[in-house]
Amino acid sequence: MTHGEHVWALRARLSGRKKVTVYSGKHAIAVGPPLAFSDMEPLPTALELLLAAIAADVIGSFEAACRRRRLRIDSLEVALTATCEEPLAHVGVRGVDGSPRVAKGSLTLYVGSDEEESDLLDAWQETLARAPVVETLKTSMDLEMKLRLN
Repeated sequence: MTHGEHVWALRARLSGRKKVTVYSGKHAIAVGPPLAFSDMEPLPTALELLLAAIAADVIGSFEAACRRRRLRIDSLEVALTATCEEPLAHVGVRGVDGSPRVAKGSLTLYVGSDEEESDLLDAWQETLARAPVVETLKTSMDLEMKLRLN
């Protein structure tokens, strides 16, 4: 066991057609299919929740880095797009080779703040090093991350 090791746990179960319920602590999260090609699904897909986790990780980590530096932040927003290597492989389209994995992503964090640019850039560098979801995924996908100061 390493210093500070903590184990996170959850359970998930099929709870309907194209519906999985994930239980973590006192939370229940309804998840739709792994991915979808339209926005008509009634529940977020697993892929959308992966992207949501990246966005929440970046916003939360940047906010924490700014708080440690006593930097005032007025607003934070993430815009994120991603593409799969071969999404049709997931649905088993005949003749389609490759992996349905997320291959590329582009994330922009928009920051509204009157703080010094150099201080915000330092907080950004800390965010890139300390965001656990981003740190986990950066070796498995090409994730371009940009900071835009307003």
